[in-house]
Amino acid sequence: MECKIKMGLFRITVLLWCLSALYSVCVAAEYYASTTGNDTAGTGSISNPYKTIQYILDNMSTSDDTIILREGTYNENIRIRN
Repeated sequence: MECKIKMGLFRITVLLWCLSALYSVCVAAEYYASTTGNDTAGTGSISNPYKTIQYILDNMSTSDDTIILREGTYNENIRIRN
């Protein structure tokens, strides 16, 4: 009987871990940066990107997010804090 309880708890733990991993993948976002973008009016989408990489790092991104750089030269200093 004790073995069945331990196995049940193990299965619940594994299920919860899998659900939390799936949730983090589903919540991840993609942010676009372009040298012709706008940090004030941009939304981070492909059609309305942000201008600077640092703006995305400071204001938008989490550890699971992706920053996609459009073509161009980004003349800025980048500081990754986390």
